[in-house]
Amino acid sequence: MPGVTKRLARDLRPHGINAVAPGAAGSEDWLFAARPQEYNDWVLARHCVKARSLVPDLANLAEVLA
Repeated sequence: MPGVTKRLARDLRPHGINAVAPGAAGSEDWLFAARPQEYNDWVLARHCVKARSLVPDLANLAEVLA
C-alpha cells in the first residue's frame, strides 16, 4: 500500500492533507486471537521493519504531525 499512500499524499497535499504509512500496525486485540504469535511472526516475516506499531503510537504520531 505504500504506493497508494504516496499517491494520496501527492494528490491531497495542495489541500493541506498528508498521509502516514505505518507498515505492520497491530492492536491489543489481534485479528487472529487463537494464534496471535504465529500470525505476528507471519506478518513480521513479510515486512522490512521487524516491529509492530500499536494504534496509540500511530495516533500520537498523527497528532504531532498535524
